[in-house]
Formats: sequence, C-alpha cells, structure tokens
Amino acid sequence: MIRKLVIDALGFAGIPSLLHRVLKRRGITILAYHGVLDRPLPFDDWCFINQETFEEQIRYLSQHFNIVRLSDAIDMLNQGDVDKPTAVITFDDGYQNNYDFAFPILKKYNAPATIYLVSDQMNGADTIWFCRLNQALADTGEVSFSWNGMTFDLRTPAGKANASARIQSSLKGMHNQRLNEEVKKLILALGSDPEQPVDNHSPYRLLNQAEIDEMRDSGLVEFGAHTCSHAILSRLSSDEQAREINECKVAIERMVGRSCDHFAYPNGSTQDHDPVTAELISKAGFVSCVNMRPGANLPETERMHLLRYGIGSDTTFSRFKLMVHHIR
Repeated sequence: MIRKLVIDALGFAGIPSLLHRVLKRRGITILAYHGVLDRPLPFDDWCFINQETFEEQIRYLSQHFNIVRLSDAIDMLNQGDVDKPTAVITFDDGYQNNYDFAFPILKKYNAPATIYLVSDQMNGADTIWFCRLNQALADTGEVSFSWNGMTFDLRTPAGKANASARIQSSLKGMHNQRLNEEVKKLILALGSDPEQPVDNHSPYRLLNQAEIDEMRDSGLVEFGAHTCSHAILSRLSSDEQAREINECKVAIERMVGRSCDHFAYPNGSTQDHDPVTAELISKAGFVSCVNMRPGANLPETERMHLLRYGIGSDTTFSRFKLMVHHIR
C-alpha cells in the first residue's frame, strides 16, 4: 500500500515529465505491448490490456514524447542525436487485435510502431502455445486439475489465471519439442482439441496477410522477427537457434516485401538467450534486438540487447508515467 501511494504521488501531474527533461533526455524509451482488447478475457492475462488503457497511454506519449519508428530510433542512437524525450512502441507476437483495436489508435495519434511476428503461425487459424493453453483453461468444465506435481482449483477466474501462470512458468524451462508435446497433453486433459482452428477475431488469433499489408502500407507499422515458433532460444542447440532466427527472417521478408531488420527475444529475460543467440541474430543481418529488461536506451546500449518496459494488465497510469520517464 505504501509503495502504491508513493508511485501515485510521484506520477502526479507533470513531475515525471519534468524529471525526464532534466535528467534523462538522451535515453530512448522502448515499450513492449502484446494484445489490446475491446472486452475482458475470461481470466486475467498480464499480456492483454483494454483499448481504453492503451489509448490513454498513447495519448500521453503523443503529448510528452517524440514517438518514432524503431528504425529511426536506431539511427538516432547511432548518431547520438537524442535531445528530447523519445519513445518507441513495440508489440510482440503479432495478434490480430493489434490490427483491430491498437492500429486505429495508432492512426488517431499518428504514432508509429513495430510488430514482431511469430512467422509459422501467421496467415492461418493457429496460434502460440500459451494462447491455446489459456483457451483450454477458459473452456474447461474441470473444477480441479493436476499436472507435474501441482494441483489447481479451476472454479474461479483467479484460479484459472494462477494455473496458467504456474503451468507456463514450468513449461518455459523445457526444450521446445517437449514443451509442445506437453501442451497438447494438457489441452486434451482439459477437454479441448489442440488442433482446433482459432476463431476469427478471437483474442488469440494472429494477423493475416491482408492486415499486415494494410498496416505496412500505412507507413506507421514496421515488422520484426520473433522466431518461427516462439521458441525460447536458450533452450535450443545453436543449430536449432539458427533455424528459428534465419528462417523467420526470410519468411517475414516474404510477407512484408521488404527487409526485416529487427528481432525480439521470445520471453525476453536474461536466461532466455545467451551470447551465441546474440551472435546468430547479428550474423543473420538484424540491426537490433530487444529484450524485456527495463531501462533507458543510450548511445552506448548494445544494439543486440536493447531495453524495454513491459506494459501489462497491472500497469497503472501512474506507474506507466514513471516507467516511460525512467523513474523506477
């Protein structure tokens, strides 16, 4: 409670913006979003925020920051040409809701963004493994569920959210092949079909080619790579990592008809990639790579380890202001 009061007090009025202008002008803010929705999910998922919250945040950025494309931000860092608060908006995974609900807001405020695509799941009715898990938990009639030595109460949305978080945390420590095998078993045990096509405009549906084309042609959205299958790269051999990185780049360049220069580490924490990963990404021809570590990006920040502030369902507006102005 004390921490919340302090955050709310610091976030009041124009204090964060003033401190940023005085202390952190050279640091570029990169924000990491995932999904933007027009209605609540059956249970909370940190990665998904509502469109009213998203618009409030983009409005604030448009008033207090120079919002630029990631490509332009890299040029600014390379040239040491950052003399006022500057922000970059990014989205991971490539959800259809980025087009349905985020894109109209980006257009309204003329705010450019970068969307990192999981190339194998685009243009179809498939989705990423954790989205299938969440859908199975939402749909299940089971009131209790046991897996891997853990038992979960599924009678409430909070219980399902807890189950999802704990199961995902355990699965992320596995090699990609075993992870996918376990997810299929889990979904079957919960009473769903792991091969069921994802409904159009489901919160978990990914972008199709027409939506990608329209956003690209707007001049506001550029596209980056997020691997072929959303594999956590440090769990893979160097050869497997190279395939996930190189084949994703080729596939996305085919989709968007232009160079794919930017990469985002799946999951994005320090244990999810290693020095081999960064070297492979650089060798593949990417000029930048982002993770999920918070902080200001300065001219000396490594381009293969750019910092991002993750924005999720628990990000209050006061906390958002402190984050984007690098007051943590």
